[in-house]
Amino acid sequence: MERAQYPVFFQGMAQLEKQAIELLCCDTLAVNGLLQTEEYTRAVLAM
Repeated sequence: MERAQYPVFFQGMAQLEKQAIELLCCDTLAVNGLLQTEEYTRAVLAM
């Protein structure tokens, strides 16, 4: 992190990422993880 060169507009976000302890993902277009059926997964991967 300290050696990376980020654009000025992204430096604040890079610092926040460094301090992050949790990842939150919100995706309205796909079903994540254990809720996927085999049929659904195959259809998504076929795209």
